[in-house]
Amino acid sequence: MRLIYGRIEDGSVTAHIQNHYNRAFDRIRIGEKLYKVERARNLRHKQTFVLTEVQE
Repeated sequence: MRLIYGRIEDGSVTAHIQNHYNRAFDRIRIGEKLYKVERARNLRHKQTFVLTEVQE
């Protein structure tokens, strides 16, 4: 993980989606929790995000 994403903070969440998402956004909601994107990486057929939780 460190080789691909660099330093990852404790409590971070990694999310993968099957396609690339090109529209602008500032938060991702998973269940009842809100996250901000620390890093995004486009792979060939999917997109990966490293997320940290934010307080509302």
